[in-house]
Amino acid sequence: NYVSVRLSFSKQFIQGIIPNSKSDRNVVSTSTQIELNKYFSAGVNMNFNTQNIYGDYNDGYSNQSSGNFGQWNHRDLDINIMKELRGLLTPTGTLASWNWTSNPNSYDPSRPNDFFTGNYWYNFYSYQDNLDQRQRRDRLYGDVYLNFKLNSHFNIRGTVRRDQSNYYFENKTKSILEKSGSQTGLKAGFGTGERYQNETNYEAIASYNNTFFKDLGVNLLAGGNVFTFIRKDLNASTV
Repeated sequence: NYVSVRLSFSKQFIQGIIPNSKSDRNVVSTSTQIELNKYFSAGVNMNFNTQNIYGDYNDGYSNQSSGNFGQWNHRDLDINIMKELRGLLTPTGTLASWNWTSNPNSYDPSRPNDFFTGNYWYNFYSYQDNLDQRQRRDRLYGDVYLNFKLNSHFNIRGTVRRDQSNYYFENKTKSILEKSGSQTGLKAGFGTGERYQNETNYEAIASYNNTFFKDLGVNLLAGGNVFTFIRKDLNASTV
């Protein structure tokens, strides 16, 4: 009889290129094999992965990060100055933008917001600083098996495999972004949601392998699998 156990842990932290984006991931893995007697053996293989992700990863049309740089951005902008002026407020309390709604000579004292709000675009850093987007992903997957070996020819194995995941997100958009934009269409809001998913397989396999008359090989395999799948989603948000 013998027992073999292997356990590993890994950690990965990534600071993203987009301001305020990062990922913190931890993985625990184990593999255990047990020989119960000359006929029976068992084993467990399990992996648990948990990951926290922060930041805005929208890369669709005219978004405030990569889409802007590739589609509408002014090539004469100094990104270092943009970074230095992150959080700068106008006299009306809105976030300063590099893209004014109107020309400087069109300022109307009776309607200051029409002048100071950003037309479509914010300061990229100010935009990211006023978003709070986070998500967590937990995943547990692996298998448990029991093996019966009658002799060197005949073997039966029963295995249960599971892949289970839990996902959660929470997004906050601050009111100052809605107040500071003109024609952006962005509204202050809050959204949250979660997902549970479970995939399970019940498997049984019997095999027979033998050689007769030195040249005649016989290999037989029979088995079955029962598959179950569950998924539940719940999402809610303001406007």
